[in-house]
Amino acid sequence: MSASENKELARRAIDLWAHGSKENPEQIFASDYVNHQQHRPDSTEAIRGLDAWKQFISVFHQAFPDFDDRIVMQIAEGDMVATQFVSSGSQKGEIMGVPATGRKASWTGIVIDRIANGKIAETWVNWDKFGMLQQLGAVKAPK
Repeated sequence: MSASENKELARRAIDLWAHGSKENPEQIFASDYVNHQQHRPDSTEAIRGLDAWKQFISVFHQAFPDFDDRIVMQIAEGDMVATQFVSSGSQKGEIMGVPATGRKASWTGIVIDRIANGKIAETWVNWDKFGMLQQLGAVKAPK
């Protein structure tokens, strides 16, 4: 696939993640998809497989039903796409051990996708969990 096709695939993945687009995840992600991000406070274990990924999306959207992602920029080279994003949402449910606060939070991050055979096979995500947790009142700002 070309760099522009890879970037479009990464945009489709973010749209599915952020807005629950009508696309089927199997059209975007490989069946053995691996997502490397800290999704639980007690584990750095990767999310493995589409079923686990769909479950994480569901839990996240229960916590932030108005969740939104805005792509700031993308860079593609070979089979890799890096996407910088800004996320926001109002916390209406428990997330990472934090009970619902009703507070709105906004945070930034970068996702790097590896594409194989026309689908996203692996993803690395680094996002500002500390900033999000500060805004939700779960973590105190350092003095």
